[in-house]
Amino acid sequence: MSSTCSAASSLRNFRDSDSEVREDVNSVTIRLWGILLILLAIGGGGLGTYALVVSKMIPEPTGVRVLDTVQQDWYYCMLVPLTIPVTIIAVYANWVSMKFFKHA
Repeated sequence: MSSTCSAASSLRNFRDSDSEVREDVNSVTIRLWGILLILLAIGGGGLGTYALVVSKMIPEPTGVRVLDTVQQDWYYCMLVPLTIPVTIIAVYANWVSMKFFKHA
């Protein structure tokens, strides 16, 4: 009887240690994704700030073709920043309408 109990307890300990390892891996993965998203948001904010504000304050062309194109543009530099709030509103409206449909 004691051999059955010891086998069961060792199996239980193995499962607990396995779940702890998975939790550690999941927390590391989640942190890496979080850091990646934060860095992408900072990069996108920096690029947007350059396109909307900084490039318009530079008086003469820089000589870099991409930067000069951004500097002379007045349409597309506003398009992406204004698309973000519209997308958020559309997603929220879709979510609310789905909730109304499910619970009506």
